[in-house]
Amino acid sequence: MLTAFTSMLALAAAVQADTTFAVSPDDRLSINHHAGSIEVRMWNRNEVRISSDDDDDSVIKVDRRGSEIRVTRHGRHATHSSDYTIMVPAWLPLAIGGINTDVTVTGTQASVRGGVVNGDFWVRGGQGLVSISSTNGDVTVEGSSGRVHIVSVDGDVSVTDVTGSVKAVTVDGDVTLERVDSRSVDASTVDGDVYHSGPVYDDGRYRLTTHDGDVTFFVPDNVNATVSVSTFSGEFESDFPFTISRLGGTSKRFSFTLGSGSAEVILEAFDGSIELRRSGGN
Repeated sequence: MLTAFTSMLALAAAVQADTTFAVSPDDRLSINHHAGSIEVRMWNRNEVRISSDDDDDSVIKVDRRGSEIRVTRHGRHATHSSDYTIMVPAWLPLAIGGINTDVTVTGTQASVRGGVVNGDFWVRGGQGLVSISSTNGDVTVEGSSGRVHIVSVDGDVSVTDVTGSVKAVTVDGDVTLERVDSRSVDASTVDGDVYHSGPVYDDGRYRLTTHDGDVTFFVPDNVNATVSVSTFSGEFESDFPFTISRLGGTSKRFSFTLGSGSAEVILEAFDGSIELRRSGGN
């Protein structure tokens, strides 16, 4: 007990621009930054190294609370812009927050949670949960596996080469899902286009919606899906012949079956076109 308490006190420290400390598999790293950029890269050491371009009297505070290691910036100029470069082991879970902050995470094999107010957030890699939000900025996730949950208010959302469930939401921006291997996709925007390419599994559910924009959904030739289409002021185009099996309240709300109809596909665009395109086996 005394040893653990002593270790906690030893890690709680205020240091200048650069610091390095050891981490264990039970740890997770939490970073909060006001303004500037955060670049997180991987290395093969069980340590975290934090480098900053600060040239004032600000200090980096590293504080351990149980298994969480918190990194914050303190001092009279703590709200001034500064850039962090952080080296971490690939297995270390990350939680990153910022106000006027751009974030880049490259090569992680762990979970990533993050949120910024003004700034772009880019993650390459990630396993388990990748949950990212930005109020005013773009969010990009590439090459992750597990669960991806993205929310942006004013910005584009891009998900590429991801395996696992995907929920991607923005208000003013496009949602682009490319080569997504998933049985559960929910992508929506108010003012923007929605695009999806990837396999369609027989037990999958795929929902793409926009209010003011177009929806494009690519599917392979051998797809088995029940497709529900809804548009108020737009057109529907399909590379697949189909016969309407159920009508809604208007002629622009209908459903049809491709193959056995086992997967569920929902495509909605209030003021825009909907396209069901052949992917050629992608």
